[in-house]
Amino acid sequence: MGSVVAAGLATVLALSMSGCTGVVARVNGRDITRKEFHDELEKASGLQVLNALILRQLLLERAQAEGCMPSKQDIDAEFARVKKEQFKDDETQMRQAMKAQGVDDKQLLDKFKLQLAVRNLRYKGVDASDEKLKAFFAEHEKSFGKPDRFTFRQIVLDSKDEAAKIIKELNSSEDLFQQVAQQSSMDPNTKENGGLVENAPSETLKAQAEPVFNALSKLQKNQITQDPVSIQKVFVVLKLLSHDAAETVKFEDVKDKVKDAYLEANGKREEQLEAEVAKKAQVVVLDPRFKTAIEQEFSGNGPQVPPGVENQIQKGPDMAAPTHVDETGEVPPASPGAAPGKAPAAPPPTAPATAPPTKKGQ
Repeated sequence: MGSVVAAGLATVLALSMSGCTGVVARVNGRDITRKEFHDELEKASGLQVLNALILRQLLLERAQAEGCMPSKQDIDAEFARVKKEQFKDDETQMRQAMKAQGVDDKQLLDKFKLQLAVRNLRYKGVDASDEKLKAFFAEHEKSFGKPDRFTFRQIVLDSKDEAAKIIKELNSSEDLFQQVAQQSSMDPNTKENGGLVENAPSETLKAQAEPVFNALSKLQKNQITQDPVSIQKVFVVLKLLSHDAAETVKFEDVKDKVKDAYLEANGKREEQLEAEVAKKAQVVVLDPRFKTAIEQEFSGNGPQVPPGVENQIQKGPDMAAPTHVDETGEVPPASPGAAPGKAPAAPPPTAPATAPPTKKGQ
C-alpha cells in the first residue's frame, strides 16, 4: 500500500527479524547489542511504526466487520500469483529473495492478507457488471492494446569519433553488436544485456528521444545506423531488431485487465479509507513518547485526514484512465520484503525507452 502502513511495516520487519541473540554486530571487537539496535530503530521510526500498526489493526477490524476479509484460498492464490509473475514460478528464487529480506512465510502471508483486505474494502459496492466494463473498455480501448513500438539495440558513447569507429567495426561483422555494447556502452540500464531495448512505444520514444526515433524509423530490420546519432551530448549507435505496428484487442481477451483497471479507477482511494477508519477510532497510547502525537492523530481533532481527502469521504472518486498495459504481460520482480504481492490493479506500464544518459558530471 502506498500509505504510512506500508512504510511502517518495513521497519516492523527489521525489528522482528533482528536476531535472537543479544548481539547483532561486532565492530573491531566491540559488540552492538540488540537493545542498542532496537533503541535506535525506535527513536528513528517508532512513531511511524506505531501509527502503521494502529492503522493495520483498524483496517483489519473494518474488513472483518464488513465481510471483506480474504479467505485462506485467496491468500494462497496471491502467493501463487506473486511467485508466477515476479519469480516465473521459481519458488527457490522467491525464497532466496525472502531470505535476503528477512521475511518468513507467516509475515509474507500476513502482508498479503492486509493488502487483499484493503483491496476488498476499496472495491466494495462498485458496480463491475459487464455493461459497465464494456463502456469503460470502449472509452479506454487504446490503453489495452499494443502501441506501435520498436525493439532495438544501442551502444551509447561519449565520443563521435569512437562511435564512427565502432560503426566501421560492426559493418564488418554485425554479430559483434551485442558484445561491443557490453564492452563499450555507457548506458548502465542496457549495457549488461547487449544494449537491448524492447517494445519501446513509438510515441514515447519520439517524445523523449526524437533523434533516436528518427534514426530507427529509417532502418530496415537488422540494419545499423551508419552515422552516430547525437542526443544529449552523447552519441548512439543503433541496430533495429523489429518495428511492430499497433495492435488492437477484443474485450473478451482482456476482460480481467479491464476489470482491474475499472475497479482501481472507481474504487475508494486508500487515503480515503484510512481517513475513515482513523476518524472513528478510539486509540489510547501508553508510551509517553508517542502518546500526544498518536492520540491527536486518531482523536478526530488532529491532521489524520490528508489534505483534499475530507471532501472525498462523502462521495465516490472520479473515474480515471487505466494505467498503460505492459506488452510483455510480466510484472517486474520486486522484493517480497518491500511490498510483496503489491501489483497495481491495472497492469504495470511498459517501461519507456529512456534517452541515453549524458556524460558524467553533465
